[in-house]
Amino acid sequence: MRQTYTLSSYSPSGLRRMMNRRSSVGVIVVLVVSLGACGRLYGPKPAAVDTAPSPSGAGGQWTLTFADKYATSHSALRQWSTCYDWACTNTGNDELEWYRAQNVSVSGGTLRLTARANGAHGKPYTSGMIQSNHHYVFRYGFAEIRAKVPTGPGLWSAFWLLPSDRSWPPEIDVMEIYGSQPTVAAMTVHYGPNLVAHQSFLGPNFSNGFHTFGVDWEPNSVSWYIDGVLRLHVGVSIAAPMYLLANLAINGVAPPTASTDFPSVMAIEWIRVWQHPGGRRTG
Repeated sequence: MRQTYTLSSYSPSGLRRMMNRRSSVGVIVVLVVSLGACGRLYGPKPAAVDTAPSPSGAGGQWTLTFADKYATSHSALRQWSTCYDWACTNTGNDELEWYRAQNVSVSGGTLRLTARANGAHGKPYTSGMIQSNHHYVFRYGFAEIRAKVPTGPGLWSAFWLLPSDRSWPPEIDVMEIYGSQPTVAAMTVHYGPNLVAHQSFLGPNFSNGFHTFGVDWEPNSVSWYIDGVLRLHVGVSIAAPMYLLANLAINGVAPPTASTDFPSVMAIEWIRVWQHPGGRRTG
């Protein structure tokens, strides 16, 4: 899908299709609330409920099963890989960056994904990403990030979920923010070969400070929260085990301009996943 991005009630999301998957999409948004079973497949052991904060805005009982907070470079990468499983860029999105481990760092208690205007492997830019496949995979739960995104044309910050078996769809985009529109957060779910639901939230300038972006993934619904407020419900059923990704891409469809500052940083204070206690285990 190649398109010019404009500000509207719908997001230009849906470009994160793996391995050049291209198809037309039907857009459906259904408001449904549903709670169900959860399952942690592998990864960090659950933390005690009373030692961890709850998901921002979501009610019910939760158990923390993944928590990453940044104190040292060693701990920052303990639960992450710094490339996709299949490559260090995403050609299916016409992206202009090559992801490198040295573009992922820790400073002042934040993990920093840094985009630089120095080329590598035929790409004009390098940048940073983290993904948890083979480290932490889960089915159903509340995944949340607290992050500050950069501003500038061509910069593309995201926090999202993909199936651990590298199939597609499904895909849950918890947050996508384009540096050219830093007040717009896109929320998207791909739940069938030609089915996608998405919506954009017009909020504050997300580049001016840290904000929370979360998704409550249940057996029959997906719900998005921004700064602890419910922004969107979609009634869909997604059962594939998923893993976490956060990245700062360089958009090849709407690339950087002379006004884009490099280096630019997506800063992350923490990433967490909670699941309902006592739920059905799936692995």
